[in-house]
Amino acid sequence: MAEREPFIARLLSGLAHWLVYLVFLSVPAWLVLTNFAVFEPWLYPLHLAQEQVHAQGAQMFGPYPDEAALAGLRARGYTTVVSLLDPARVYEVSLLEKEEAAAKRQGLRFINLPMNSDEAPDSPKNAKALAQLATMFKATPDLPAYVHCYLGKHRARTAREWLGQLGNQGGPLTTHPAKAP
Repeated sequence: MAEREPFIARLLSGLAHWLVYLVFLSVPAWLVLTNFAVFEPWLYPLHLAQEQVHAQGAQMFGPYPDEAALAGLRARGYTTVVSLLDPARVYEVSLLEKEEAAAKRQGLRFINLPMNSDEAPDSPKNAKALAQLATMFKATPDLPAYVHCYLGKHRARTAREWLGQLGNQGGPLTTHPAKAP
């Protein structure tokens, strides 16, 4: 019994040290993730992974727009920004807040239809967002809107392909690369 006590004491001491390190590392990580919009402009390698912008009908699909891109959209006659970012993801909350404020400053209507890029398009959350998007564009097919996720590769591409398969006004929509906003 005497031999086990020092081992248990060492084990508990080691666990306490790891717990301190874990907290020490997780708090800064949590602060970065919850304020991702602040750090995002300096994360240049992420911008290299962004998909190019695609036009489909009156809509464009692509990556997360900064305020300059939103101003470019407004100058080109776009009136609506549809964000597929998900506020359930801690690092996307600050991006949504920043974008919504920028869209208001630019006089653009901001709509959030959250999708989860880790789920299939027919998952409940994604199916709901895609159905709302399809309903919106079927009601006003000529609505000049910019639809995006963060990189423009997953959720925005899924939405673009989904709408292309559904077709608008009976026929499939054609997609072609467009000039970035």
